[in-house]
Amino acid sequence: MGNIPPFDYEFKQIDIDEFFEKDSSQTVNFEILVAALISSMLLTTTEVSPILHPISKLVAISLLVLTLARRMSLDNRRAYQERLIAGTNWPIFAGTFFGILYVLLSLAEQTATIVPLSPYIYLSVFLMVFPIGTVVVYEIMYRDLTLWFVLLYYNKYVEHRGDPFGDALIKLAPSAVKSPLYDLSHTLDLFQRLSDTPTEQQSFIIRVASGIGAILGVVLVLLMLAVGTPVLLYFVTDSVLISVLLSVSLGLGSILLIALLTFTYARYGNSSFETPIGAKRQFSLVLLLYLTIIIDKQSPAILRMIGL
Repeated sequence: MGNIPPFDYEFKQIDIDEFFEKDSSQTVNFEILVAALISSMLLTTTEVSPILHPISKLVAISLLVLTLARRMSLDNRRAYQERLIAGTNWPIFAGTFFGILYVLLSLAEQTATIVPLSPYIYLSVFLMVFPIGTVVVYEIMYRDLTLWFVLLYYNKYVEHRGDPFGDALIKLAPSAVKSPLYDLSHTLDLFQRLSDTPTEQQSFIIRVASGIGAILGVVLVLLMLAVGTPVLLYFVTDSVLISVLLSVSLGLGSILLIALLTFTYARYGNSSFETPIGAKRQFSLVLLLYLTIIIDKQSPAILRMIGL
C-alpha cells in the first residue's frame, strides 16, 4: 500500500501545478500525442451518420492543427504564447470530448446491430464505463489521482473554512478521503487537526452566499442530469420512463467524462489545476452530447429538409 506524501498544515492553499512539477514543453508534447490518438480514432471509426461523419473529420484535423500551433508557440519567443495557449485550451478540451463521444457512439451503434437495443442505451453505458474503467486502470498504474483529489479537497476546505460549505467538507472528510491503494491516516489526521482548530466564523452575508452557491451547484448538476429528458422524449423515444433513465445515465456519464478529461489535461497537459473549466462550459458539453444524439437520430430528416 502506498502513502500520500505529507503536505504542510498552514491553512493556506497548495499550488497543485507546482506540487506536480509540470514542465510546459513536456505537457504540449503530451497534448500532441493525445490529439494524434483521438484524430486517428476519428479518421478510422465507422461512419455514424452522414452529417456527423464530416464533422468528426474536421474535429480530428482541428485537434492536430491546434496542438501543433501550441507546440510552435513554445519554440518561438516572439509568439503571443500565453494568449495562444489560453485561447486554445477550451477548443482542444471540447474537441477531445466530442472525439471520445463520437467513437463511443460508433461503438454503440455497432453493438446495437449484434444485440438489438437502442444504440443510445449502449452509449449511456459506455459513457459511464469508459471514465470509471480508465480511472481504475490509471490509479493502479500511476497512483496519483487520489493524491490530486486529496489536494483539491484540502484546497477547497481552506477556501471555504468558516462557512457552511467548509463545515460540510470537514465533516465528510473521513468518508470522502478514502482509497484502497493508499494509507491515508496522515491525511485524515490533518483534517482532524483542521477540524479541531478554532476558526473565525465568516460574516453572515458570506455564509449565506456560500450556502446559496452550494445550492446552485446542486441545482446545476441536477439540471445537467435532467436536461436531456424532453430532448430524448421528443427525438428518440416515446417512453417517459426510458427518457428519464437515459437522461440521467447520459448526463452522469458526460459529467464523469468531463471530470476525467479535466484531470488528464491538468495533470499532463498545459491546462492548470487552478483554472478548471467553468460550470457554463461543462453544461455546454452536456448540450453537445444531446445535440450529437439529435443529429445522429434525425440525420435522414435533416438531409431531406435541406434537399440532399
